[in-house]
Amino acid sequence: MNRREFLNRYATSTAGVVPLGGLAELAGDSHRSVASVGSPPLGSTAATIPTANGQEQEAGSKWQELTHWLCRDVQTDKGFWYSHPLFEIGGLTAEQLFGVPHPNGLCMLWQVGHIAHRERVHIGRFLEGLEGTIIPPKYEVFGTEWCATEEVRRCVGRARDVLAWLRDVRKTGSEYVASLSDDDSHTVPPPSAFDQSAAHWLLITVAHTALHIGRIQLLRALIEGKHERPC
Repeated sequence: MNRREFLNRYATSTAGVVPLGGLAELAGDSHRSVASVGSPPLGSTAATIPTANGQEQEAGSKWQELTHWLCRDVQTDKGFWYSHPLFEIGGLTAEQLFGVPHPNGLCMLWQVGHIAHRERVHIGRFLEGLEGTIIPPKYEVFGTEWCATEEVRRCVGRARDVLAWLRDVRKTGSEYVASLSDDDSHTVPPPSAFDQSAAHWLLITVAHTALHIGRIQLLRALIEGKHERPC
């Protein structure tokens, strides 16, 4: 089921579906899909794709189809409808992204940056075993500790730069996913935290993203003075 079918079936209105004008102003073309970079689209005629171990497998394997459906840009109407934060903040200004309804809250830009932060850590550190700095120091503010909005603003500077970083993180993550064979996906990489397979960590990352997209939706409704989206 694509996003449009989902909304038509379960939502009572389409009031929560928003234009992307403000987002284009902040991050240029950042609303376009970056999650599908590096892998053939569903239905591709490509015969094979490279894998992490240097071999090739048939394009469009069941695992590839599942993971790329979960991560695709919902603007294509082909992806999981809670997978792309840039869609959810379309049309908002930088000030709205930094806004919070209560001083104890975390702003929408923090939620977006946190999605990127954890995706980079899950894939870069836990799965690829990368050492050294994989998160730009100024974006460590999006880690696992609460942070006041003014501190977020002081550390990261422009909202558009955060959105551009998210695009880069999504591109890098997608290229890693595209490199995995089905066997690779169900193997526990040596650096994996908690002895989880690549498939486990990718699905954990998708679930984590969906959790924070729900928070973004609520914050948006509160800041715009609209009803909270029921789904």
